[in-house]
Amino acid sequence: MRIQMKHFTLALIFSSLSAYSQQKYIVEKDSIRFKNCNEGVVEAQTDFNNGIYNSFSYGLLIQIDPKFDKFLENYRKEKYGIISKNLGCVITEYSKCYSEKMDELIFIKFGKDIFERSRKEAKKIYKKS
Repeated sequence: MRIQMKHFTLALIFSSLSAYSQQKYIVEKDSIRFKNCNEGVVEAQTDFNNGIYNSFSYGLLIQIDPKFDKFLENYRKEKYGIISKNLGCVITEYSKCYSEKMDELIFIKFGKDIFERSRKEAKKIYKKS
């Protein structure tokens, strides 16, 4: 009888501990939320209105002359306020719409050839240095 009582007591202790541990590790609702296309357009317009000109690219970045690419990035930022960044391979609906709207606004402000033109300008200066 004593052995059965010990087994019952141990079983009761372990079952209460396991029930408590499950309460302790309840997973909360995931807080990650991807923004939608409309939010991307609105934020691009807001950034543009605040003088923030982000030009994002996506995908694998191949750099033939990394020093010039860094020089060009700094040149565009200093002369035009355009911040160029590659954001990798993951494109969300938000980032696609943000980039499309921002590029549209940049082209209106600086001209459709801004990226080609600024590359040529930077190349001339870079070659002199």
